[in-house]
Amino acid sequence: MSEELSRLIVSFQDDVLVVEFADCRIVEHDAIAQISTQLNALLEQHPGLRVLVDFAGVQQMSSSALGFLVSFAKRLDATGGELKLCNILPQIYQAFVITRLHRVFEVHDSAQAAFAAF
Repeated sequence: MSEELSRLIVSFQDDVLVVEFADCRIVEHDAIAQISTQLNALLEQHPGLRVLVDFAGVQQMSSSALGFLVSFAKRLDATGGELKLCNILPQIYQAFVITRLHRVFEVHDSAQAAFAAF
């Protein structure tokens, strides 16, 4: 099952919700707000999800997007869900390191490695 939302490409693989970004730049406030709304709606429909956010193709990401990701992770955790991230470019991962978010999120080099960790 695959469904394309305006800012996200969402599919279920087994019991894992795989989220990919339709945009290569996640920097604009309106885009981040849409992503937030879409992911929160999915979380409401499917509490306790196991979610893999795949950053393949994402070339730029703002600090606001990082903030949204932290908020989503907290809401997901509160429902008993689990979050893993993968395919983050080194220059984006550097922002995770600078903000110490690499200690908060479980980040994998590939989707395959992230799936194996669930």
